[in-house]
Amino acid sequence: MSLLAAVRRVPTALKAAPAAIRRTPAFLKRQLAPRALYLRGLEFAAGPTDGSGAALFRIGFGLLTASVALWTALNAVRWFSNTGVMVARGNGLKHSLYRFAPDAAWMPHLHVALLTLGAVMLLVGLRPRIGAFIVFVAHTSLQHRTSQILNSGDRLFAILALLAVTMPLGHRVSIDAWWRARRGKKAPPASMWGQRLVQIQIAYVYGSAVSSKLFNARWLKGKALHDVLASPVFAEWPAWIDFWPIIYAMTWGSLVFEMGFPVFVWFRKLRPWVLLAGVAFHVGIDLLMIIPMFSWIMIVSYAAFLDDDMARRFLPKLKTKEAPETLRSAVDAQATVVDATDVADVAAPNVAAPNVAAEPSFPSSSDVR
Repeated sequence: MSLLAAVRRVPTALKAAPAAIRRTPAFLKRQLAPRALYLRGLEFAAGPTDGSGAALFRIGFGLLTASVALWTALNAVRWFSNTGVMVARGNGLKHSLYRFAPDAAWMPHLHVALLTLGAVMLLVGLRPRIGAFIVFVAHTSLQHRTSQILNSGDRLFAILALLAVTMPLGHRVSIDAWWRARRGKKAPPASMWGQRLVQIQIAYVYGSAVSSKLFNARWLKGKALHDVLASPVFAEWPAWIDFWPIIYAMTWGSLVFEMGFPVFVWFRKLRPWVLLAGVAFHVGIDLLMIIPMFSWIMIVSYAAFLDDDMARRFLPKLKTKEAPETLRSAVDAQATVVDATDVADVAAPNVAAPNVAAEPSFPSSSDVR
């Protein structure tokens, strides 16, 4: 289009502008109507999924559980038996399996066996939700038995194990899926609500962390990591760093990331970049600070933020007889909505079609996210 033609179209555009402006309040009214908000909330919380993101999370969490089982096996007697460093007594055992046999020499090994069993069930996808619950019970039992050695990573690990029970862990790349396809059966409809719980939990972790730092003067001045990196308690390699540009960049960069993650991760176009920044952030934490397992738990939890299309890129390509059935396909199979207007136009063009309201269609998983 030439410049002259574009200039000639300006008056026409200006004439149409008032009508568009008048329609804007009606558009906002429709979008903010209680029913519209309810449907959007329902789509966000329980939209359909084929289980790819949950499968990727399951495999990563299974590897973490295997490492926890190995560490527990190597330290079972030292930390989790009465012949070791910590002797357990009193109310601390009320929410632990140790309450049934606090002095038994086999009790620590029972927990190792349960963690190992849960790790195997998660990795191969054999009743993985039951496996996740076994991991939750065993790990929580150890936490209540020897709470003195806990850190934030332990607590988050147990929380995610419990939340994983609500996810469709076995719908993809699992023995459950293979066995189901072998028998010619389809996977039951799956929704996103379990993954949403994990997403909200991770967003809360960042929000809670940054909210405490904003009331700390050292963090606001950009000097907090100067003290942290010099501490033999928190730093992997304690060092007194006096190059302040690096300290300022690391301190304020941490605040910016932790404030931005709970906001920008919900935008689909920004999400990959936010997650990549999070991976770099937590790899740095793992290299510089002594917080066992925490960074890797956070990185594994990022799988819950991936939509099905993106998660499938990281999953192995397995040939199955039947693809997992999503919530969309289940609904389409149960009821097919016919547009009465189209039927009337074909059957009798001069006859008015009855006023039949179409049912709302379920969005795809990529639309929801």
